[in-house]
Amino acid sequence: KCAICLGHSLSALREWQPETLWNDLQKAVAAAVADESAQESIASTMVVALRSRETLRRQIQADDLNKLLMWLSTAVATSSVIVRDIVCMLGILCSQEPHPAQVNERVCQALLKCGESQSAMVLSEVLNSLMDIYGDDECHPNVFDSLNVLGFFQTTLPQLKKRIAVEGRT
Repeated sequence: KCAICLGHSLSALREWQPETLWNDLQKAVAAAVADESAQESIASTMVVALRSRETLRRQIQADDLNKLLMWLSTAVATSSVIVRDIVCMLGILCSQEPHPAQVNERVCQALLKCGESQSAMVLSEVLNSLMDIYGDDECHPNVFDSLNVLGFFQTTLPQLKKRIAVEGRT
């Protein structure tokens, strides 16, 4: 509950220095390794931080991105909520900050892989993130084409409808 409250407070709390905020949140995730509920709350707080703090987004480095991608690969087997939030963070970073094609390709590959076998909640966030990243037609169109993101949309949308129907009945 505290992490959720913190997330809601971030947009108004400007005194927290951006250079310590991200590190503090990463340390909190590491400290909560045995508590999935706490990790879910911290992941949601991280999403709020990236959405509300432009200066924070600009400070994310390759090592931070690697940590997010590693967390995504381990979270896939545990929590759909954490996966959804990591996908959202990657979408925010790649849609709102300039980045090289290699980074775009790594993130896009991770998103496409993540969307293959997840819940409707995660799959919809993967689609949302990909639309945000590639929606302006200027963000690495070569990566979009080479990874066949359009084909992913075409095959995944019907699957999403089926998953929503199935998950809605349970």
